Amino acid sequence: MSQTGGVSYQIFQTYYDRAVSAERQGHPGEAKKMYMLASESLLRAAKEVSGETKAALVRRADKLSRIAESIRVEAAPPEQAKVAAQGRPG
Repeated sequence: MSQTGGVSYQIFQTYYDRAVSAERQGHPGEAKKMYMLASESLLRAAKEVSGETKAALVRRADKLSRIAESIRVEAAPPEQAKVAAQGRPG
């Protein structure tokens, strides 16, 4: 893998680790975002390689996109959203 591909893969790993952590901690919005960023990083890495490695990265990116899309993020109740926006308890 080229240097650029290596960096993209390292970035992928960071996003992926954050996604898994957010999911475990019950933060679906953050998990969804991190899975999508991980997927995008894999696609960037795939541009730097060819053959089966490229195909494997694209498949993994697709899988992560599907995982992200399957995560449901519920909107906070209106009062809770208002408090969060103000940055202080109600």
